[in-house]
Amino acid sequence: MTHTPPLRGPYQLRTKIAMAFLGVMFAAILALVLLYTHSTRKALLGESNQTLFAAALRTATSIDAFLSTNLGTVRAEALLPEISEFVALSPEEQTVALQNTSILEVLNTLRRKDLFHIESYGILNYEGRNIADTSLPYIGQDESETDYFRRSMETGLPYLSPVRFAERVGGVYFHFSAPIRNDAGMITGVLRVRYSVGFLQQLVAEMRGSAGKGSYAILLDENGLRLAHDNAPDLVFKTVASLDPEIAEVLRDAGRLPNLPIESLSTDVPDFYLYSVLL
Repeated sequence: MTHTPPLRGPYQLRTKIAMAFLGVMFAAILALVLLYTHSTRKALLGESNQTLFAAALRTATSIDAFLSTNLGTVRAEALLPEISEFVALSPEEQTVALQNTSILEVLNTLRRKDLFHIESYGILNYEGRNIADTSLPYIGQDESETDYFRRSMETGLPYLSPVRFAERVGGVYFHFSAPIRNDAGMITGVLRVRYSVGFLQQLVAEMRGSAGKGSYAILLDENGLRLAHDNAPDLVFKTVASLDPEIAEVLRDAGRLPNLPIESLSTDVPDFYLYSVLL
């Protein structure tokens, strides 16, 4: 029986060279695959971030346009002669005007531009007392300590308040206000408009899908509190990150948080809030 000797010499060398060549090719191909995967992932992430940024910018522009328009509108409305003339009346004459409903008709006409979201139009006198309002229970209330009254009186400019939670359950509002002036240009009171926060939810819902199929928008205030959430309404008025108990108490006292136990106020997703702030 003939025994075949193992390959040696040039045959063995060629085999080693071929194996080495294949190893180098495999390593090069693997490196190319990894590089391609990394580059593709980076490109996709970059494209996604650009899409998200564009959608966020459109949402912010829409909200800013609404706020700017309403600030200009309430400023013009505060200059209506019927309003300034009513503020100039004596308390007795104002009572008669209210009984005749003439001033209330003016305010209700202003409110009709959005009956669903505008909770009330009110006129505050120089002391901050509500002297006329489309919501009759507000008439006679003292609103002198509110920011929307004080800021308009102090600066002489229209003002937009933060979102605040009313003492009664279910009331969540933000306010536009502007100074009322007499013929001499002196500030004699403030016109304020109380808007339901539901309008912000509507604006956010209109942006649904703007960043791609299945995308939705969330609106946060500066404290990370969700003011609107298109995909999970049950998370509205909850913060994305836990709040320091002392800070939460201050915010709650200022009406900036719902009156709930602190453990019920947060979903504790701090990375999401940090990323949104960095953007």
